[in-house]
Amino acid sequence: MSPDWRLRLLNNLRDYLSAYVTEAYYRRLNVVLPVENLLVHRRVCMAMEPSFDFIERVASGELADDARRALRPLADCTSDVLGAVNDVASYAREASHGDVHNLVMAFSREKGVTVTEAAQATVEFGNRRIRDLEFLTEQIHAHLPPDQRSMAEKFTENCRTWIRGYYEWALITHRFLVADH
Repeated sequence: MSPDWRLRLLNNLRDYLSAYVTEAYYRRLNVVLPVENLLVHRRVCMAMEPSFDFIERVASGELADDARRALRPLADCTSDVLGAVNDVASYAREASHGDVHNLVMAFSREKGVTVTEAAQATVEFGNRRIRDLEFLTEQIHAHLPPDQRSMAEKFTENCRTWIRGYYEWALITHRFLVADH
């Protein structure tokens, strides 16, 4: 991979690790971010950026800058879906630990609704982002130069695989269980 790719990976890893300082600060102050701000923050703190770098490295090869920019909305959709799945599954555990970085909490506060209604809003948001991913995939791939389509298709298929795998993992993991005290 090129020096530019390596530098991007290092910067993304730095940002990912730095995001925990921000999360700890907001947690200490009990600040629930507005949904849009939380989505931007989650794309960093869930290690999405370095993960997309690794997808590029392992699955599709280094993308041209214009292809990477074109695929950015697909990466954001994938990140948002994974965050929605995570936050519905982890709400009870995170609420019991005082963790405020959760879409269910953000939707509840922003919309003034119950946790159940906010969880449903989070599911609906995730479903909408899956539809966005599919729509954008068709649009973006149709406008890429032919020599970039194959790598873009591999990148997109890996995004879909990641969503399926994460969802299946969330159904069976014990990570989200609330420990009895």
